[in-house]
Amino acid sequence: MEVGEIEALLAKHPEIQESVIALKEDNLGEKRLVAYVVPPANDLTTNELVSKLRKLLQQELPDYMIPSAFVLLEALPLTPNSKIDRQALPVPDWSQRNLEQNYIPPRTLVEEIIANIWTQVLGVKQVGVNDNFFELGGYSLLATRLISRIRQVFHIELSLRKFKDFPTVEGLAGAVEVIKQTHNSLLPPPTVFLLLSISQHWKPA
Repeated sequence: MEVGEIEALLAKHPEIQESVIALKEDNLGEKRLVAYVVPPANDLTTNELVSKLRKLLQQELPDYMIPSAFVLLEALPLTPNSKIDRQALPVPDWSQRNLEQNYIPPRTLVEEIIANIWTQVLGVKQVGVNDNFFELGGYSLLATRLISRIRQVFHIELSLRKFKDFPTVEGLAGAVEVIKQTHNSLLPPPTVFLLLSISQHWKPA
């Protein structure tokens, strides 16, 4: 992976003075891309700026090259030789990655189950119904793990493409409900199963 390509894209953004990409270990022991940026003084909140930067990168890069976290700094740490001191770059607070400011807790059992799965897969403390999986640092490999757990819990088939259409807890919960209802509607009622079982084992005298 060429991190210079990511840094070059960030450098084009008018609201970024300096930036550097580094690998840092998350709470689950996995190496993640982290973008460290120095923004100019403006009225943008951290979440607003991070959202802009993420959208900029998503337009040009595959999802595995999108940083899992963005850290805003007043200045990049330097070595005595005036080079960027990558060892001194702070480790992100992985438990608070770009969470929605207007937190809305799960309202249904399905939303609660999905939110709990997200916290385990992403390593965050809590997830609201409007939080976006990919904006919390999720990527295709983690999405595959999440989908596997969704299948195990709800006994449904869910594709990665379908998941990407519903990247929030609320959206995914709605999709799961629809899939479950469709699946159940395709199954014969219990009496049909009973008649089929009898017909398979019954032999005329």
